[in-house]
Amino acid sequence: MELAGQIINSLSFPLKLILGIAFFASVLKRRKRFVLRAVVCTAVILGLSVTMYKPLGNLEISYLLNLIQFALTAFGVWVCFDSSPTQISFVMGLVLALQQIAFNTVTTIYLCIFASRIDAVGAAPDMEIVQFLLHFVHIGFVALLYFVFTRVIFGRYHISEEIMIKNKAVIFIVFSLTVILFVMFHFVYLMKVGSAMLFVYLHIITGITCILAVGYFMSIFNKEKLDVEMDTMHRVLKESSRQHGIFKENIDIINRKCHDMKFMLSSLSEKGNSSYIDELRQAVDIYGTMPKTGNAVLDVVLSENFLRSKEAGVDMSCIADGSLLDFMEESDLYALFGNAISNALEAASAAKEDGRFISLYVGMSTAGLIRINIENGYSGEIRFKNGLPLTSKDDESYHGFGMKSIDYIVRKYGGGLAIETENNVFKLAVVLEPQTANAKMSIET
Repeated sequence: MELAGQIINSLSFPLKLILGIAFFASVLKRRKRFVLRAVVCTAVILGLSVTMYKPLGNLEISYLLNLIQFALTAFGVWVCFDSSPTQISFVMGLVLALQQIAFNTVTTIYLCIFASRIDAVGAAPDMEIVQFLLHFVHIGFVALLYFVFTRVIFGRYHISEEIMIKNKAVIFIVFSLTVILFVMFHFVYLMKVGSAMLFVYLHIITGITCILAVGYFMSIFNKEKLDVEMDTMHRVLKESSRQHGIFKENIDIINRKCHDMKFMLSSLSEKGNSSYIDELRQAVDIYGTMPKTGNAVLDVVLSENFLRSKEAGVDMSCIADGSLLDFMEESDLYALFGNAISNALEAASAAKEDGRFISLYVGMSTAGLIRINIENGYSGEIRFKNGLPLTSKDDESYHGFGMKSIDYIVRKYGGGLAIETENNVFKLAVVLEPQTANAKMSIET
């Protein structure tokens, strides 16, 4: 039992590190002959760990053994993976922090259960067996933690070398602090002061600190993700503004041409009442029946989507007082209604016969607030995240920002947004406070 205990003691820490590297290897680029390199490095690390345990396994200097094992594992990662020091520091720091969280959790539970026996009898024979088995519990629990972390948390982020290089200073600082915390933990543990419960508090504090380190590691990519989303959304808004300008010019040209065509058709009808002329008149009259809301930008958006809905066989109705929205910037107004109605039209076009409709309302509520309600039919299932519907398109890296831009614009003007789905009817409700020109200037500044 003594020999087996020494072997498992010497191998426990490097095995947990190697397990962690295996779970997070997806962010590292493999070198040629990776399998051979990995087998050789693993054998060397474990072999040296067993060899060094006798001279360095003493409790007072065991931290030196762990530091050497950590350095050997980091060197092994460099041998097996074509990665920069920043990438290696990120992976090794993350693995070290996670294994320490697992170690502290299991050890805290162990100390709480056996605290009285440890204080009373120390290393009794039966306690030696428990401590021997504890190593396997540590290894199993850390493997479970790696698995859960990679599946539940790690996969949510876009982990790339470019982001790591961009934040290399932060990565090196957090990596260094994690290693220093690991060494300090060993030193405090060697003080042997107080009861077993005192060490419970030590494990809890160290575990919480490691959780903070892991959170700081991942916050790098969370911030980058938010920055990318914001940049993409601004590009979407900029593109919407450009499209608004183009379509506005086209609508002006079409209206002028339709005005001229009406006179031409009237002149032709005096000479002959042709059914062909009646068809042309009906086509021209479509542009004359476009909604007139009192807001030029909203009129452009509605005109564009009115034509698209006719072509798609979707019934679009509108009751809107566009003058209530004069305080909004033209680009924001176009993006808000353009994205909302485009989403509604796309969903309604794919709906069943009774769901092929869009209704829009813009008006003042009894509470003195501006209400914007858009309802449309849809088919299938709509998934939500953070209160907003997820895109149904395959490329989620770009699509889906239409709804986010709507939410962004509503918040920009101090409003609120709510979404409901009921009986295959999608309901988008926006509430805004009326604002004057002075309020608009304060928004812009």
